Formats: sequence, C-alpha cells, structure tokens
Amino acid sequence: MKTRQVSEFKETEFGKVPVDWEVTELENICERVSVGHVGLTSKFFCGKEEGVLFLRSQNVRPGRINLTDLKYVTYNFHETHKKSQLHEGDLMIVRVGSNRGDCCVVPKGFDKLNCANIVFARPKSEFSSFLGHYFRSHLGKQKLDSISTGSAQGVINTKHIAKLLIPLPLPHQALAISHLLDTLDFKIQNLQNQNKTLEQIAQAIFKSWFVDFDGVTEWDDSELGKIPKGWSVNILDSIANNVRNTIKSKDITPDIFYIGLEHMPRDNVGLDTWENSNKLKSNKFKFETNQILFGKLRPYFKKVGISPINGICSTDILVLNSKDTSWLEFLLFTVSSYDFIEYASQSTTGTKMPRTDWDYMKKYKIIFPPLTKVLKFHVIIKKLIEMMRKNIFEIKTLTKTRDILLPKLMSGEIRV
Repeated sequence: MKTRQVSEFKETEFGKVPVDWEVTELENICERVSVGHVGLTSKFFCGKEEGVLFLRSQNVRPGRINLTDLKYVTYNFHETHKKSQLHEGDLMIVRVGSNRGDCCVVPKGFDKLNCANIVFARPKSEFSSFLGHYFRSHLGKQKLDSISTGSAQGVINTKHIAKLLIPLPLPHQALAISHLLDTLDFKIQNLQNQNKTLEQIAQAIFKSWFVDFDGVTEWDDSELGKIPKGWSVNILDSIANNVRNTIKSKDITPDIFYIGLEHMPRDNVGLDTWENSNKLKSNKFKFETNQILFGKLRPYFKKVGISPINGICSTDILVLNSKDTSWLEFLLFTVSSYDFIEYASQSTTGTKMPRTDWDYMKKYKIIFPPLTKVLKFHVIIKKLIEMMRKNIFEIKTLTKTRDILLPKLMSGEIRV
C-alpha cells in the first residue's frame, strides 16, 4: 500500500483539512455516544463461568483491551443494564483516572460485554477503526485533554466527547487508513505473542528439568529434601553477582538508553521498552546486553528481565550478572521464579517503599544440576532468547513506523 503527500487543504472550524474531508461532530457519525454503568457493581460480580465480561477503566489501554484483573457480572445484570452493553466495533474512552483518555475499539471475538464508567461510541462501521487510531494520535489526545474538566484527576464529560469535532475522510479513505495502521498493529501484536510463547516454552523446560525433575528415578537426601542423585545444594552467590557500576548524572548523555521500573513489564523476561536519558538528573547504574535487571521495590516485584541492549537503569533496579555465561539462562529463570520472588519479599526493609537487597538475595539456596545439564539448557534457551531479542527490535521498528505515519494520516497530510 503506497502513501502520497496531500497538497490541497481548506480552512475549517477544526483547522486545516484536505479539501475532500469534512469536519463533523462525533455524534453525527455514531448510532449513540453513551457511558457505561455508573454506581456500585461489586455486589453483581460473579465467576467467569456464570458471568459476562465486565470492562472497567483499567482494562482499556491504548489500542487494546487489557485482559488482566478481569471482572464478571451476572447475566441478570447484563440483561437489565442494556445501556452499558458493548458491541463489536464500539469505541471505548476512559473518562476518569490515571489512564484518562486511553481508548480502543472492541475487537471481534467478544460475545457479550458490559462496562462501567467508560464512555463509548457506536460509530458507523467504516469509521470504527479510524476513530480508534484518531484518538490514539497526538491530535486526538489533545482534543480529549481540551475537554477534560473537574478536579486534579480530571473527568472527560460524555456530552463533550459527543460534540468533539472530527476531521473525517471519505469512507473508502478511512478504511484504507485503518487497514494500513491495523496491519502494523497486527504485526506488532503477533511478534509480542510470539515472545510470550517463547518465554512460556523456556519456563516450561526450566520447571520440568530443575523444579519437577521429570524423568529422575534416583534420589539423594539434602537440606532441601530429596534431590536428584549427583546434584547438590548451593547458594545464588556461587553463580551470580550484583554489578554496581555507577554513572554520575553529569556523565549521562541523551544518546544513552535508559530503563526504569516503569519500563519493565511484570511476569515477562523480555524487556522491550526503553527511552533516551535526556531527562535524567541523578546517578544511575550501567548495564550491558545479557545482564539481568531485577526491580528491587516490593510493589514492583516480578519485574525481572534480560536486557537486549547496553544502557543505564534506575538505582531501584539490581543489575545481576552470571559469573559463567553457561549459567545465564538458569540464573534468569531462577530469579524470575515465584519461589525466588517470595524469598526476596521476606527481606524487604522500609515501610513506604520496601526494598530487597543483594546481601539477602545471594544466600538463596538452589538445587544445583550437573554442568552437562546446565550446558544443554543454555544451548536451547539461548536460541529462544535470541529469537525474542530479534522480535523486540522488529517491534521497535514497526512501532516507530506506525508512530511516524499516525499523525500524518490522521491530519490528512499524507494519503494512502
């Protein structure tokens, strides 16, 4: 699909738009603009098997539905609250809270949906995806911010959203724009799903070999109980160290990549988010590719990953290094395991933001396999991590392409 520059524009109450675009209020291209259920809902919650998926503000993220911490309401609630029922193609916008303004479109595959406290619009089908991308663009976000009112937290009024002016291409143009951006989003999501699968495979092998000891028939006694014959018990310190390579704030240049706790996903060893360090004003730790980053604040526990880049990180992140590269993957899945996270949690100090520390973590006792087993694990898992890293950089490239195209397509500056 090719793009070309648009040369002819006209002045409108919205601003400049291509001559063949129109400017109209959102409600003019929607069957309805409404808000989800407002009020107490917890008494209607039920199990997944006997309920209907109930979306809340935290489930609406830019361009996607966040499927963690899901709630379900009774079928009776769903049927008696038709006003808050969602359909495929509905545009959802968070009206209040820390993620105010986040939006996405209800995708295919959801049979029944209900929602609370979310503004949703039911646009004509040819404009559904276009509007989803528009409100994710800088231009769309600005418009939502401009109608945010109320307290410091802010609220986006439903009626104000309905009256928002939208720069609207012809239906076939809207579909072409959506197709291009949807294709990029699909490729990004597909690569992210691949990485989840690769990590699940690695975790399954680690659990089978080093936790469940599948296939083992001979055992020895140890301080940790029964262990495979010929294996031993040792501590984490014997295979890992904590790298404390500090860089002073005056030596930090904007071209250095930075990873903070906010960039690290939970329960995901594939670190795929970082930024330039031009806003940093305090000392940080240096890290290198293939070193392990461990978020040491208890609220952020389960933020553990292997770095695909060289860079610097928050001092609330421990940089761990494998003393022997053959043990790297074993170390990674040990310190990201639930057992280790639970152990590290017991050492936290401080009340407001409790932290763990390496002096405690390094004493963690591990059932050590023979080197031949470790080397076999290293060879298999190293390939999976390399595939994940390749996908991460491809995701970065596709995301950059999408982010460059998005504002130009939404403003009509370029045409598909």
